[in-house]
Amino acid sequence: MQGRGERAIPMEVVVLGLCRTGTTSIKIALKQLGYNDVYDTQDIWEKDHSLFWTKAIERKQGQRASITMARDDFDGILGNYDCIADIPAAIFARDLVEAYPEAKVVLTIRDEQSWYDSMVETVANPRYGSAYYRLPRYLDAQLARFLRFCDEYSNILWHNDFPRYGKQLFRDHNDSVRQLVADDNLLEFQASQGWEPLCKFLGKQVPEGPYPRTHNWRTYQQEDDAYMQMIYKAFFKRVALAMSPVALGFGAWWLGFLRSEI
Repeated sequence: MQGRGERAIPMEVVVLGLCRTGTTSIKIALKQLGYNDVYDTQDIWEKDHSLFWTKAIERKQGQRASITMARDDFDGILGNYDCIADIPAAIFARDLVEAYPEAKVVLTIRDEQSWYDSMVETVANPRYGSAYYRLPRYLDAQLARFLRFCDEYSNILWHNDFPRYGKQLFRDHNDSVRQLVADDNLLEFQASQGWEPLCKFLGKQVPEGPYPRTHNWRTYQQEDDAYMQMIYKAFFKRVALAMSPVALGFGAWWLGFLRSEI
């Protein structure tokens, strides 16, 4: 398992809210406030860290559930980041709090029903279980690793049945974070509150301009679709190239057959 690295910069902010609670907005906000970089699910995909997090999740399940991730484990991946948010942070909330006790903790929250509806439209959308999205795991190694990671986090968070367990996950997760972190080191934050409470908690000046609000899941969906199309096109191109000698051979035979009939 990858890990056991050195930390280049201190871990300063751990955002423990579930995905679709404004985690992308707070990533943008933290970078505007001067933090170096915020690690989230997008980094898992772009840097091909899926195998690391898949194995880490597997360690948390079954007979090995008592095994925790230590600071050295995280630093091998997070050593150049001073913040973490979204899926990896939410899954490893206790581990991260224990690994980085000096870091400030933000729990991003929103109305339960609006969160649920947003999840059904995006992360937990049934379309990601369709053959169109599942088949490419056999065509692209990086995507196969990422989809396996997605399978693992879906299992550990909502037992692969979001309609049944999603809302309970939301309540249980938020309550567990509240119990885990001391009140003076925890900020419950909604994007609608704007800059003031976040900056006060982090000891930062309020920047000019509105707090970032993003609905960039549409962009992610477009990128997903474009990537899927690229994989399929590359696959069919390989098939066409592989079949071309057969086609040429058949064409030569057919031409010879036609000529013999003249």
